[in-house]
Amino acid sequence: MDAATTGGVKKGRTTAHSKASPTVPQAAGDAKEVEELRKQLEERSRENERLNRNMERLMEEMSGLRVLMQINGEEARKREVAAREEVVKLREDLRRERMERENMATLLATFIEGAGQSPSAGQQQVANDAGLNHSARKRQHQQQRREQQLKEQQLKEQQLKEQQRQQQQQLLNQRWQQQLQSDFPPLPESSEGGTWAEVTRSKPRSQNQQQQQQGARPKQQQQRQQQQTQQRPQRQQQQSQQQQRAQQLQQEKRRPPKRRPDEILVVPVGEVGYLEMYTAIRESPLLQPFQRQIGVGKRTPSNHLRLQLAADTDSAMLCAKINEAVTGKGTARVVAEMSEVVISDIDPLATEDTLRKAILDRLEKEALVATITMWIRFDGTQRAKVRLPRTEAEHLIDGRRMLVHYSSCPIREAPKLPAASERCYRCLERGHRARTCTGVDRSNVCVRCGEQSLKAASCKNEVKCLAYGGRHRFAAAECRGEYVDGYHPNQPKQQ
Repeated sequence: MDAATTGGVKKGRTTAHSKASPTVPQAAGDAKEVEELRKQLEERSRENERLNRNMERLMEEMSGLRVLMQINGEEARKREVAAREEVVKLREDLRRERMERENMATLLATFIEGAGQSPSAGQQQVANDAGLNHSARKRQHQQQRREQQLKEQQLKEQQLKEQQRQQQQQLLNQRWQQQLQSDFPPLPESSEGGTWAEVTRSKPRSQNQQQQQQGARPKQQQQRQQQQTQQRPQRQQQQSQQQQRAQQLQQEKRRPPKRRPDEILVVPVGEVGYLEMYTAIRESPLLQPFQRQIGVGKRTPSNHLRLQLAADTDSAMLCAKINEAVTGKGTARVVAEMSEVVISDIDPLATEDTLRKAILDRLEKEALVATITMWIRFDGTQRAKVRLPRTEAEHLIDGRRMLVHYSSCPIREAPKLPAASERCYRCLERGHRARTCTGVDRSNVCVRCGEQSLKAASCKNEVKCLAYGGRHRFAAAECRGEYVDGYHPNQPKQQ
């Protein structure tokens, strides 16, 4: 019985062992699947990390591009604000000049209405101011051209910014597409074998009719259009050449005249000749270091000695040295190229001394060689014409404005008179200068009243023409060349 039981037990164990043995390969298969899943998860995680890094890099590039666009936009706004301020200033100047022209037109109208009456001091002032309107119109044209150039520059800047933005956007799109192609390969083709077909959209009936009508045009019109298209580049080239030539001419007109160097004029004393003074200057040991800066000595029509200096010479210091060298034989003085400036909108209470002090403060000098002429305008303000050396005049014009008696006054170059209007200071006629004058010597005659040994600056007599007796200055523009009352003013009246 024990044996049977044992045998039964053994037989039961063997059957249990035989039933449990098939589960071993199933566990091995599950382990392989788990391992494959783990590998796939790791690969996916690595791909996700790589995609995250690429996304971070792209975000950094986008932020950099955004910062660059913000900087460019800020600079463009600054330039636009500056251009807008400049346009506002130009408009203000144009408005002021327009008001002046309107006032001038009204004054000229009143002057024409009262032409039969005797010209007063106010009418003479109107005639003097009329010569200054030419430069105002010229400056207005220059300001209009400057506004047009500013507008063209703003348009070019906007186009350039638009091109830069498009290029940046294209570059960003290209990088994004390349990154997507590298990260996500193309999908395999479908096993169903489908194909793509292009679908074209038919045109409306109205467009077909228009095309038929266009195709039915005469051949002559098509030939004419072809000729026009062929001639268009030639016309554009001719226009561009004409514009370039006009710009060159404008630049040549704007070019300032060449600056003349300073000169030293030596006036002899007594019977000393110019050659004796020139010999003393050349042989003086005091002037040996400066001989290269002194040009060839020339004699003037008045038997004076004129010495031209080099451009980089201190004329004031050299003039003092020459005065020491020719002591007892003559006196030397500097002759510099002079220029005239016009200062407008001066306060009615300002005087010549006030204006001179303002010019000295602007030039930062202690002394000034200048001639100032001031007059009152129709609106109560004053205008001044200042004659001074050219270097100092250019320094004043560069600033455009100057503070005179608590008011900011505009400064500009005085308009130059034509050669036919220049006055000779020897015979007081017009059309030539004193060095070429062959007429009567009237240098001691007042140009205002015709009296002897009297200067026009201090003359208070009645204005009278020296030649014909009219109520105007000698050789004035309004002189008609007719004797007053049928006789010459220098002859006695007929009884």
